Formats: sequence, C-alpha cells, structure tokens
Amino acid sequence: MLRPISSTRHADLLLRARQWILEKNPPKNESLKSRTIIFYTRNVDNASHGRVVDLQQEREMIRIIKRVMMQNNLKERLIVFDGTESLREQMDLFQSANAVIGPHGGVLANLLFLLPYGSCETRPKVLEFITSSNTPKLHSGIIYKTFYHIFSSCSRAEYYHLNFVAPSSDSGGAFINMNDFYDAVGFILGKMSEENKLEKIK
Repeated sequence: MLRPISSTRHADLLLRARQWILEKNPPKNESLKSRTIIFYTRNVDNASHGRVVDLQQEREMIRIIKRVMMQNNLKERLIVFDGTESLREQMDLFQSANAVIGPHGGVLANLLFLLPYGSCETRPKVLEFITSSNTPKLHSGIIYKTFYHIFSSCSRAEYYHLNFVAPSSDSGGAFINMNDFYDAVGFILGKMSEENKLEKIK
C-alpha cells in the first residue's frame, strides 16, 4: 500500500492546493472590488454534528455585527451564509471575504479560498466558535475541532476563537457569551477599520 510521507493537513500540501486552485479559478473582479463580511449560520436542514447556534442569539449576533460595522464606517457587505450555494459561488464569496464569523463546521473548509487583501497586515479575520472541555455535551468537547488546527494554523488569516458556553449541547443548541462576542466583533471590525485607514494613507 502506498502511504503519503506527510499528513493531508501538511502546510506545504495546503499551499500547493491553494496555488493550483488560484491558477484554475483566478479571483473575479467582483470578488476583489466588492468585499464582504461573512456570517456562517448552521440553522439549516443540511447542518449535522450539532454546533447549531441558538436562533435568538444568532439574530442578536447579526444585529451586533451590523451595528459595529456602522460604528466603524465599514463598506463591506454582510452576507449570511449557510453553505447551500454551488462550489464556484462559495469560492467567489470566500475570495471576497475580509472577515468570516461563525461556528466550526464543514463550510469553513472554504477558508482555503481566502485571499490576502492589500498586505500581510490586512489579512482576512476569522472568528470561529468552538467547543471545549467546558461544553462536553457539544461535539464531545473536542477542543481541536477548529480549522486553525485542520489547516495547520491557517496562516493566510488572522485567527480568533470564542468557546461555546453552557448549556450548549448537540441536541439543545449552542450558546456563546454575548458580552464576549460583542467585545470580539468590536476588536476585529475596529482593527479592520484602522487597517483600511492605513491602506488609504499608503
């Protein structure tokens, strides 16, 4: 049996995959010009393995993101994304992303398509909600279930995590501390605003 000498999560293999993808599917002008902030929802029928954020909390999260975007005068479009689009549409969307926010789930494999935007200092921001030992009834509390680990650090993005909190469970829904969420979104989008100002000065 032929066995690969490195893990499929090896950083060099992921880099080669990204290079091949970009060669075969170069970014569209629309993706480069019309930048987005993606909020990933798992409140859809095709989501599996739990980590479905409480719907009331999710609606409040979207309101918070919109409010913080206005406060920071961000021009990006907020897209609520559920992973039901075609592969090409998902690729275009994630190539347009300046920020991605949402729970760990298969759709975040699209982080492979993120593009460096402007400079290394203005890498796309990712805020991923993950389970931990504090939420053992949610995906068994497996702490390494994050695309930061799966993508060998995901160096093309500036990566942040929020842990789910009790009473999160696979059957009863997932919850986030909303004060922590507000602080995290304020930090990330505020940082984007400052980086946009620096880019204009350059």
